[in-house]
Amino acid sequence: MHDMTFWWDASLRQFIFPGWNVVSLGGFLGVCLLLACLAIFYEVLKVHHIFIRLQSLRHSQIQSPRPQCAPPSGESDTLLTDPPPTVVFGSPQARKIIQLAKEALVFLFHTTLGYFLMLAVMMYNGFVFLTVVSALTLAYFFLGHISMRLHMEHIRARHLRVTCSHRCPSDPQASDTPRDMSPSTS
Repeated sequence: MHDMTFWWDASLRQFIFPGWNVVSLGGFLGVCLLLACLAIFYEVLKVHHIFIRLQSLRHSQIQSPRPQCAPPSGESDTLLTDPPPTVVFGSPQARKIIQLAKEALVFLFHTTLGYFLMLAVMMYNGFVFLTVVSALTLAYFFLGHISMRLHMEHIRARHLRVTCSHRCPSDPQASDTPRDMSPSTS
């Protein structure tokens, strides 16, 4: 066991697991390369998790479009409405459970990998620390803009402006002119 201060040596005794001793320079470089690849994969999983959530949101918006207020009253109204969605694989509840399971698995791998990298850094070896931090920085440099773009697309998809015509028979003030349902700016 080491003190809680950084040390700079190419040998790692009991690295994370008991019995994993790295005593040669080649083994140490191999461990650093492995940790760098895992750190890059950590960032890839982060972007992939955002992508899966966005894909789920897109799919739910396709499956359940904006609710129709009044049933179609004529031929032109029928042509303007979307056809009912077809279910390709199982029920909508089964698809939702499968999607949640995919999200949970990616979250599990991402979190486990993050804690593994944290344990490697907590060995207080300066070279291991620099390897993990440099690899994470490099991965963020190349994937950060994708992550931000997916986050913004996810936010936009969740907060759509809905413009619809109010032709509900139960609404006494309904008109055929479209109204913007977003907050107005005066």
